[in-house]
Amino acid sequence: MDRSSPGTLSIRFIDSGQTIPLRSSVLRPGNPVETVYFEGDHNADSFHLGAFPDGPMASRHQAISVASFYPNRHADFKEPTQYQLRGMATDPAYRGMGAGSQLLRFALNHLKEKQVDLLWCNAREYAIPFYRKLGFREMGPLFMIPDVCLHRVMYIPIE
Repeated sequence: MDRSSPGTLSIRFIDSGQTIPLRSSVLRPGNPVETVYFEGDHNADSFHLGAFPDGPMASRHQAISVASFYPNRHADFKEPTQYQLRGMATDPAYRGMGAGSQLLRFALNHLKEKQVDLLWCNAREYAIPFYRKLGFREMGPLFMIPDVCLHRVMYIPIE
């Protein structure tokens, strides 16, 4: 496979259980799997996306990037309809190849169809440039999520 691209991808809705392997290995390596089950995973208005490589050699069951989206208001934003992005994880072998960007663009289109006003997240410090490239803006100082790493609130108005 070409190192510059994961090839053709399918972005599709998945259940929260399908996010767990990547969440666990990428976001909380070495920690109990329970640490990647998030409040809101089973909320009726939450949704989860996975990016899957297409083609005859690709495993259609293994996502290379995942993310979860929850209806959740952040107190510092006044937009009436907000969603929070959580648990975004991309297989390190595919990082920098566009899978996460494609997944987020799909999500933003879906949120626009749902008439959501704003998407926000607590971005890991090392991921801030990734979110900036997609049009997210930064808010406030860096802060520590205990036992994880430094984060910053980032957001994007959905227009």
